[in-house]
Amino acid sequence: MEFALRTDVYGCIANGRVVLLDLAADRYFALPAETDAAVQSWLNGNGLDPVTTSKLVGAGLIVQSETGCTLQQGAVAPARSTRLPPEFARPSLLPPLLPVLAQIRTRHDLKHRPLNDIISDIRQNKCRRAKRARPMDRHMPSRIIERYLASRRFISAQNECLRWSIAMVRYLRAYGYYPNLVLGVRMMPFGAHAWVQDGDTVLNDTVEQVSAYTPILVV
Repeated sequence: MEFALRTDVYGCIANGRVVLLDLAADRYFALPAETDAAVQSWLNGNGLDPVTTSKLVGAGLIVQSETGCTLQQGAVAPARSTRLPPEFARPSLLPPLLPVLAQIRTRHDLKHRPLNDIISDIRQNKCRRAKRARPMDRHMPSRIIERYLASRRFISAQNECLRWSIAMVRYLRAYGYYPNLVLGVRMMPFGAHAWVQDGDTVLNDTVEQVSAYTPILVV
């Protein structure tokens, strides 16, 4: 009998430990040491022992599957560059309307809607429009990205990387661009982070910052 992670549970191996994201419950967690070792062995192609299977099934983390084990980790290229423009710090007297509205809407949604629903909306919208998506060229998007980053002067992004990144994805799709929303984790100490990335280019953060995290979910 084959098992796999539940469809809304995502995982990665960060700093040598298995970390899971239960999207339905909106929580990250690491496995106990003995379970972690068994799961890593399972992911390397070995069988899952009955005791660990019972624990994971009882916790609702794994289900029977025809395809077998997988971390459901979405693929993303290692970050190598950033698109933070030189004008990022340039002062502006008027708030950029569309970026501010995107952040207000996202802040409301994160308070009143399950994260799983928000992520599903982003995924479905991206899949529907993928054939018409425009590549992130080197000219036009710079002004678009600069306008979004300028909104930080009017709505703080400090300690709100998830809202900051979801709102950016929503803002960019209005212009026909569909970059990746990336959620990442680290251990020792534990931390979670979110950013927007197109190919190997980070759009709303620095390479140094995001490289400290292992992607656990890419939309």
